[in-house]
Amino acid sequence: MSARPARIAAALVRLGDGFEVSLEERTGVFQLAAPERALTFLSSAEFEAANRPVWEITVPFDDETAESDEIDWNGMTLTVLRAVDVRIGGETVVRTLIAAVT
Repeated sequence: MSARPARIAAALVRLGDGFEVSLEERTGVFQLAAPERALTFLSSAEFEAANRPVWEITVPFDDETAESDEIDWNGMTLTVLRAVDVRIGGETVVRTLIAAVT
């Protein structure tokens, strides 16, 4: 593993918000997912069925949050609809989570 994933993970921990999954504290950068962006990860049917708003969460490469996990963040409970590893040069550098309000 190169130093890139560790550097990005350190930045996410420094700049991100804390959240909990199964009482375990984790960190990520939260942003509202534009419909076009959410449809990159979800089918049209999945997107239409999702409660709004839909969130895109960037987490460190080694985060273990999985699809269907529930995230407690900022007084909300979100359900992870999709968890995708983002790679550069074949190496996972971050994970993107798509989640919707439960």
